[in-house]
Amino acid sequence: MRSLLAIVLGLGAIALVACGGDDGAGDGGSADTQAEEPVDIKQVEHQLANILSQPGGPPSPSPVPGQPAVPATPPLEVKAVKCPDGVEPKQGNEFRCEVEAGEASGDVDVTQKDDQGRVFDFKSTLKQPGVTITTKGKLDLDAAKTG
Repeated sequence: MRSLLAIVLGLGAIALVACGGDDGAGDGGSADTQAEEPVDIKQVEHQLANILSQPGGPPSPSPVPGQPAVPATPPLEVKAVKCPDGVEPKQGNEFRCEVEAGEASGDVDVTQKDDQGRVFDFKSTLKQPGVTITTKGKLDLDAAKTG
């Protein structure tokens, strides 16, 4: 009789453990803790490479009214842009990317402007022998898909 009681109590304990307790989520399981997707870093890297490869980056206004804009520098041959993985989509987040471009190399400081991880401001500082190239701009990952 005691062995039967031990078996029943043992099975009851196993059933309780298998079912889990009530966590208030209403489904008998754990509460929904799924995090948002991280920023699409590959797309950020791709856009930065495209922008920094343009002649002079974004053109500077002409010093002579009515004349075309003047590129600040010749085009760079961007070889690699590496940004950190796992960036949380949160407005105000900042991260730094590394850039290799021909003889130039340096950093791009990126600031997230929205909480979806789609819009960013950036400032790059690349150095090559005798020259420092600074570029400021904006990345909009949604505009890149449609434009």
